[in-house]
Amino acid sequence: MGGQSAELGWDPGVARWSYEADGEGGADGDGGEGGADYALPRSLRSLTPPWDRCLPAEVRSLPRTEREAARARHVLEALLDDPPPPVPRSPAPGLLEHAWEWAGAAVRARMPHPAEVTWARVDALAAELRPGARPLELHALTHIEATLLWLIADWRTDVAESVWSWLALDATPERFAAWAVPLAERSVTEGLEADEAIAYLGAVGAAEALARLAVKPDGPATWDDAETARDMLAELRARGQ
Repeated sequence: MGGQSAELGWDPGVARWSYEADGEGGADGDGGEGGADYALPRSLRSLTPPWDRCLPAEVRSLPRTEREAARARHVLEALLDDPPPPVPRSPAPGLLEHAWEWAGAAVRARMPHPAEVTWARVDALAAELRPGARPLELHALTHIEATLLWLIADWRTDVAESVWSWLALDATPERFAAWAVPLAERSVTEGLEADEAIAYLGAVGAAEALARLAVKPDGPATWDDAETARDMLAELRARGQ
């Protein structure tokens, strides 16, 4: 039990928020009073298939049309322009994050489209899961707001990964470069699925962007992402690009 005790007694202190149906709502702490019941931000709720579910087979089946490329661009811009609240850091050893993952997966399985995730449905699911929950899982259900913050971050990452992979695997990914390269740089510096964004920059040979991101230790990217960018830049140079 030792490693779990600090986490079991930890209060993340996250107040409940809600979003209005028109997407203009904010954190009002009323847990859905007056119809403001959405638990996920508009940038996720406005996603249309297949980006809302991020199923690889569905994403790969998208036609390679300008319309779909424009939709992919809109998805990335919406996510980047709507940064989420930070996920609280649980006490060491961090086992609670596995419980958040478990509870978040249950939410996504029951409500696979972000627009379906309301506080009423989340609370009903939490009540359903409580009887069989283990101690850390019960903590995740009791402090479901912290779990939802983790879920928002995870869902955003999955969506961005799907979009960047779809763009990079295009027969001519450079045709998106005028708008995708700047968005890829933002994805890296703002921590939205940096690895796949860097992979896209490598796929289109965006050496200048990679060089900017590869600066260490005081560059725009985190140390790890700068290292990934540096490796990708070295790979491009080895290929003569």
